[in-house]
Amino acid sequence: QVSYTEEVDGGFSFDCWEGHHTLPRLDLTNPEVRKHIFDIAKFYLVDVGVDGWRLDVAHEMPPEFWAEFRAECKQAKPDCLLI
Repeated sequence: QVSYTEEVDGGFSFDCWEGHHTLPRLDLTNPEVRKHIFDIAKFYLVDVGVDGWRLDVAHEMPPEFWAEFRAECKQAKPDCLLI
């Protein structure tokens, strides 16, 4: 895995996905971050009514994250599609 870092004024820096400074890398080891992501996914599935999620950067996420993401989505909407 390649690590990309973006530096901004004042010396602040953060990791980003594949060099895209508008896509900061999230700390998926933090349970609050995971919960926030899952809550957003479920909101769109249930409240907005989307049919599923296209997961373009699956290779950038740990497999255990996707297992939990799938379980959360399927619990919220059993017939959702994850591509």
